[in-house]
Amino acid sequence: MPTFPVIPSIFFPAVGVFWIFLIWVLWMIVKSLRGLDKSLEGANALLKEIAQGLNKQG
Repeated sequence: MPTFPVIPSIFFPAVGVFWIFLIWVLWMIVKSLRGLDKSLEGANALLKEIAQGLNKQG
């Protein structure tokens, strides 16, 4: 019966899965920050329009 080290055969794939998971989490964070940036740009444009309208009235 051939014996092979059990720990490396479990450890190395687990490390690979961990890194894939970590990269996925970081990608999700980047995507959410991009969405937040775009929504803030939209809010900024809306506030500028409101300010211009108020300046014209006053």
